[in-house]
Order: sequence, then structure tokens, then C-alpha cells
Amino acid sequence: MVSSMATVRLCAVLLLVSACVSGPSIESIEHTTDQAKLASFALEAQDENVRSAAVEMLAEQPLLARVAMESEHPSIREAAVKKLTDQPLLARIAMQDEDGGVRGKAVRRLSDPSLLARVALNGKDPWNREAAVKKLNDQSSLAKIALEDEDRSVRSAAVRKLVDQSLLARVAWQDESPYVREDAVERLNDQSSLAKIALQDENRYVRKAAVEKLTDQVLLAKIALEDKDKDTLIVCRAAVERLSDQALLAKITAEDSHAASVRLIAIAKLSDQNLLARIAVEDEDPNVRYAAVNRITDQTLLAKIATEDADYDVRVAAKDRRTGPVIAAPPRGVAGKEPAVQTEVTMVSDVSPVETPLPEAPARKDCGREGIPFIQNALAEKNDDALSQDADLVEKIESALHGLGYRAGKIDGEIDGNLRAAIRCFQMTVESKATGAVTASLIHQLRLD
Repeated sequence: MVSSMATVRLCAVLLLVSACVSGPSIESIEHTTDQAKLASFALEAQDENVRSAAVEMLAEQPLLARVAMESEHPSIREAAVKKLTDQPLLARIAMQDEDGGVRGKAVRRLSDPSLLARVALNGKDPWNREAAVKKLNDQSSLAKIALEDEDRSVRSAAVRKLVDQSLLARVAWQDESPYVREDAVERLNDQSSLAKIALQDENRYVRKAAVEKLTDQVLLAKIALEDKDKDTLIVCRAAVERLSDQALLAKITAEDSHAASVRLIAIAKLSDQNLLARIAVEDEDPNVRYAAVNRITDQTLLAKIATEDADYDVRVAAKDRRTGPVIAAPPRGVAGKEPAVQTEVTMVSDVSPVETPLPEAPARKDCGREGIPFIQNALAEKNDDALSQDADLVEKIESALHGLGYRAGKIDGEIDGNLRAAIRCFQMTVESKATGAVTASLIHQLRLD
């Protein structure tokens, strides 16, 4: 009996000791109203869940500040910071706490402009300086950061909030990082500064960003013809895309030494039928003539090209675009001489026109200019693949091409000659193999995937 009583007392003592060692439970925390005890539990309890529960129950700012400054556990300090409103203390934590997550949480709680500027200028890590910059509106502080911060991401964040054009121009011209210069250019509106950057910056992407904001047509044409990047041509293309002056566009299309892909973009923007007709008939590059044909609406000229052009694919393109009056084919010449071209126009409704049959397409080789392949046999393109059977997809392609300025025919989800011709023209402008076929590459280039 004595032994049994001793055992019971021993068990009671062990349970008491265990309770003292383990500390309070979450249930007991939930029923505690004493804020000082909750702060003590948040700082001293061994169980992480108990510490977290105690912080969640804390409401008094001085006690939250004590936990945020004294806890050895970053997760507890961060939980306390989430409930702090004391702005100077938050700024102090944002710059001094040893844990990046706690510093970041403090920055997100800051709203005082002067303290945000202090953190943005003096914070120890770039991501928290950047976070402070994104909440900052003070232009003088933003200017200092944009010009002086050692981290390009922080400088870029400041540049994206600057409005002072002179400061933006200074950053756009002086910053060592092309990414920061490009961000500055995108905020810049001063045409003289943009012109200087478009002509002189060493980075093609910065020049392109400047070109995309230029309005001076003569300067755009100069850049399209003279930009030093002859590899990617992205600056030249951007300049041509900004052009609307028909005479300047014609000058670019007439520049034989220029890349065919740039000339093709210019042709796609031409509307002058006389200029297009001259290009379609006289240009040495069949790809360029082909693109010009697809911009012509003069039915008489199309009929003439369809029967007389030396290039098979150009003749096919002209034939596909004919919808009205046609020219009867001339008789065969004598002794290898071509007869004079018959110019009398006969309406389709009056007589059945006689046309010279299209010959078999000759074997093609690479054109040798800019690495752009010749257009493939148009007859072979009649073989639809699985993608071209998807009417919804074809309709999206037609809409996309129309939006880019290509004459793709009716938006009806059906493959026809007009759509094939528009696809070929688009493929040439992006330096793809100009087949006129609906392919996964075409879908990706039109951003329909």
C-alpha cells in the first residue's frame, strides 16, 4: 500500500514538472487576456506554434515592438512586424534587421514618404530598396536613386517613376546599363533627345526603343537606311514600321543594297498604286515584286503581270489577285521575239478570256540575298495540312494578318489564294521559309499559340 501511494505521488510530480517544462498550450494561450504574458510567451515559449499563437493574440504596439526587436526567431519577428504601425520603428527594422524577409515585411508596412526615401537610399539589400522605390513619389529622391544606386534593378524602378524629361534624358544617355537606358527612353518624350539616342546609342535595343517614339519621318527613313546593325535589322525594321510618308517608303523599297526583309515591310505600307506597279514590274528581286503584286488592286496591271512576268510565283500571285477585267493573252512570237502587248481590256462577262497556261514551276535555289529562300512552288501549297483544316484557327490567322495590313481575303475560315499570298508575304517579312502553308511556326509568329 505504501509503495502504491509513493508511485502515485511520483507520477503527479513528473506530470507537474512536464507541464512546467513544456510551457503553456495553445488552448491556454487562446484564453489569455494578459498582454504582457502573451508577449512573454511569444519571446520565450519553446513550442513554435505557441509563440505564433501568442503573437497573433498581441494587440499593444509597445509589446509588438518588443517582440519585433527582441525575438531570436525571424518568423516571430516578421509576424510582429505585420501588426506594427509605428513608422520610425518599421523604417529601423527595414534597414537593420538581420533577416531579409523581416526587412521586406517592414518595407511593405511603411507609408511615410520621408522614411521610404531613407530606406530606398540606404537599405542594405537591393530588393528592399527597390520595394521602397516602388512606393516612393518624391522626384528628387527618385532622381538621386536613378543616377546613383549601384543596382540596375533599383535604378530602373526609380526611372519608371520619374517624370522630369531632362533627368530621363540624362539617364537614357549616361547609364552604364542598356536595360536602365531603355527604361528611361520609354519614359522620354523629347524628340531631340530621342533622335540623339536613336542615332548614337551603342545598344540596338535602346536605339529601337528610341525609334519607336520618333515622329520625324525623314529621320526615320535615314535610320532605316543607315543603322549600323546589319545583323538583326531590328532598328531598321522599327524605323520602317513608324514610316507613313509614301515617298520615303518608296525610297527604301528602291534601295537594292538594303535587306529584302526591310524592303518588304516598306512595301506592305505602300498605298501608291503607281509606285507599287513600278516595283512589281521593274524590281530585280522576285520576292520584292511578289510583295508589291499583293498590294496592287489595278486589275489591268495584275492581268498583265499574270501573263508576262518572268517569275512563276509572281505570275501566280497576280493571277490569284485578279477579280475583274482581264487581258487576253498575246499570240506566240515569231523567231523568238515577243509580240507587242495587247492592251485592250475585255470584261469577263463579255467573252471567255484566253490565258496562257502556267508552265511547270522550275526548280528553285536559295536567292542568295540575306539568306531568304525563294517562294516555293505555289501549286504544292494546295495540299492542306491538318492545321489548315481547323476553320477557327484559319479565321484567327486571317484576322491577325488583316490586323497587320496584309490582304488575306475574307475572314471566313477557309484557305484560298489570297490567304496563301498573305501568309507568304508575312513569312518573308519575318525571314521564314515563304511557303504560304499554315504551320506551327506561323501560329507562333502571329502569337496565336
